[in-house]
Amino acid sequence: MVCPDDLTGAFLIFVATDDPVVNHTVAVQAREAGGLVNVADAPDACTFQVPSAVRRGDLTIAISTGGGSPALAKRLRQRIEATIGPEYEAFLATLRELRALAREALLDPAERRAIYRRALDSKLFDHAARGDRAAVEACIAELLRRAADAGGES
Repeated sequence: MVCPDDLTGAFLIFVATDDPVVNHTVAVQAREAGGLVNVADAPDACTFQVPSAVRRGDLTIAISTGGGSPALAKRLRQRIEATIGPEYEAFLATLRELRALAREALLDPAERRAIYRRALDSKLFDHAARGDRAAVEACIAELLRRAADAGGES
């Protein structure tokens, strides 16, 4: 059993014993101590849920079932991991680069939004995934050139 002093100063508490009575008691004590609590296999006793997450560098995709089925969240995470590979980390870095350059080159927010959408449909992903820096730079330059040309036609 947890002594009340064990929770002093604790903010984030995970409870995961094989005894539901102990889990409930600790959860109540944790809430009384002002902490956030997650009780394994008891979503109604939780004050927060832990999502299943896929991370590819700065890209994070989180899946939560609200405690309804951690097994489903895990299965979905595995499917997403198989689909969203490490190449998305390189693509996101390339999109970040494009964004910085577009902010400098294009004053109109609508033009910037349009270039970001066009980038998603361009060959930029393929170039970034292959690590072809020259092709990435050429593609970004072409996207910026087309956006500048389109902006000048307004």
